[in-house]
Amino acid sequence: MSYHRIFRLGNVLILLLLPVLLWSNYPNPRGDEEDDYYAREWIKVDALLNKGLPKSAMEIVGQIYTRAKNENVDAQWIKAVIYKIDLVGELEEEGDESAIRLVVDEIQTAGFPAVNILHSILADLYWNYYNTHRWDWLNRTSVVHSGEIDIRKWNLKMLMDKVVDQHLMAVDRGAELRKIPLKSYDVLLVKEKNSQVVRPTLYDFLAHRAIDQFMMDETSLTKPSKPFYLDNPLYLSFYKDFSALPLSSPDSASLSFLALRLLQDLVRFHANDTNPSALVDVDLKRLSFVFNQGVIPNKDSLYIAVLETSEKYFGNDPVSVFISYSLAQQYVRLGNQYRPLESEKHKWDLKKAWQLCGDATGRFPDALAAGNCKSLQNSLLQVSFKLNHDQVVIPGKPVLGLLSYKNVKTIYWRIISMEPEKEKNLRQQADPRKTAAAYLEIKPFQSGVYELPEDGDYQTHQVQLAFPSLPPGFYIFLLSPDKDFDTEKVDLAHSDCWSTNISFIEHKSQSNGYELFTVDRETGEVSRLRGFR
Repeated sequence: MSYHRIFRLGNVLILLLLPVLLWSNYPNPRGDEEDDYYAREWIKVDALLNKGLPKSAMEIVGQIYTRAKNENVDAQWIKAVIYKIDLVGELEEEGDESAIRLVVDEIQTAGFPAVNILHSILADLYWNYYNTHRWDWLNRTSVVHSGEIDIRKWNLKMLMDKVVDQHLMAVDRGAELRKIPLKSYDVLLVKEKNSQVVRPTLYDFLAHRAIDQFMMDETSLTKPSKPFYLDNPLYLSFYKDFSALPLSSPDSASLSFLALRLLQDLVRFHANDTNPSALVDVDLKRLSFVFNQGVIPNKDSLYIAVLETSEKYFGNDPVSVFISYSLAQQYVRLGNQYRPLESEKHKWDLKKAWQLCGDATGRFPDALAAGNCKSLQNSLLQVSFKLNHDQVVIPGKPVLGLLSYKNVKTIYWRIISMEPEKEKNLRQQADPRKTAAAYLEIKPFQSGVYELPEDGDYQTHQVQLAFPSLPPGFYIFLLSPDKDFDTEKVDLAHSDCWSTNISFIEHKSQSNGYELFTVDRETGEVSRLRGFR
């Protein structure tokens, strides 16, 4: 995968992604002719790469790199560095190590803020190197000495320390980074809709990248002696209270602590924004991080309470739909814990999620997160049903089955009879719809309908059903919530069973042969099959 294709902005609100970020220093005024030069040259580079000619592409990248650096056009210079990272990885046998050395060398002469971008890139390269050689790293215990410059001789702690240090250096001089608007670099961005609203500055971008790394569990493969725990209920407080909260840790290098500190810094930075989008984005990230990794009593109720407070506080802004969506997701998580045989706890949480999304999209139907809410509602409306019954039933006795169903009020059923070998061949077809169509062409042996208890809680329920007794033979049960069994509207559920009164027992005899006995499945009477050993 090309590096310039994975140098991305992390999650923006819920779904947005800002790909391929190629930064510059403060924008340099230049004429259209200069812009046209770089545009033309990059078209040539991409064309050569598409033709599988990396060496030729590297020559042009080198020319762009030299001109951009001589003319102090940092945007094009950084872009050329990123392409070089790709190309050395492809052209050189030890491309990963070469790419790392390339960026380390560039950092030595780079000025602010380009150097910050390079530190962030280098952190990525170190992390990607670990992922590529993960088994080597996990089994490595020794290092030559702490100043070793050959990455191949580092141990895991040295590598992770480098990843963390590079991200921290990327956000150095944060006050100045906050003054650099992202929109100044439009020429260098492949943008998603509204992405710059939630990442308005260079500091936002670099800080979020660092936070995303620090929040990853695997980054903490090397544990500090005095770990920091997310155990304070105030970490799940309203953003105004959280921003004023003093943060401390017995280990200032704890990654969870570093992530929380950066999150607090971003919350403070955006607390007074006219547009609350960036604030809500980072605050939801903070709350999700603390909830998922925190060891806080009653964190479910605390999480819901703070989301409800935030939803109400920002209720007059379309960004509140993102908060509603996060709150609905939490109710879905709780609703999935419903256990009907134990208690009624969480029974109505899925419906609560549905209502939250409906209310949010009703307030702001065109909000960016409205699509998220509608998708969640659609998932809650999904129909499911499955019948479980004995694979072998006794002739003349009703067939009992346990139906699991969701969002189904009426279930129609058919029982068909067919030769088992024919049915086996039918199931081996690649297209399940053709199999279903073949089933439906067979005249039913029995058919009927059951009305099911359905109270609109969007939960999965179970009910026992009794089907008519079956003569000896092989049968297929077909179920559908559609009266006409239209597979274009809804999938068909099917299961098979034998109706027989015969079972058997296989017994190894003293002469190393086998004896076979038939058993009446209802009375238990045993008969030996003569002539079989």
